Amino acid sequence: NRQGITFSIESDRGGIVTSHRNLLHQVMLNLIANSEEAFCDHPGPDKQIFILHRSIDGWHRIQITDNGCGIPKSVQTKILDLGYTTRDDGKGFGLCFCVEAMQQLHGYLEINSDGSHQGTTVTLHLPFS
Repeated sequence: NRQGITFSIESDRGGIVTSHRNLLHQVMLNLIANSEEAFCDHPGPDKQIFILHRSIDGWHRIQITDNGCGIPKSVQTKILDLGYTTRDDGKGFGLCFCVEAMQQLHGYLEINSDGSHQGTTVTLHLPFS
């Protein structure tokens, strides 16, 4: 429990993710930090980040879901652009880095949010080694 945020992790133990450890670690840290930031205007006590790992059809799928502020529909097409940020102190490199890193790991990521105040799910797709 960090900053009043409840973290939950679940895995099907269907396989061990073997990948460039440092690169995947940086991606995960960046995405979890983004989830934590999503609670900056969240007054309620029910702040949750849920990490789910599943192994499906030769791919590891790692989902990071939060119930934070979500991503407004008006910016969803821009959030992966280099230099784009919605934060006052942001630089706009974090998600762009994650996309590039996932490509280096021979995978990809997807970001889903139903809009403002709806939370966000980022799904990492990594091939089995």
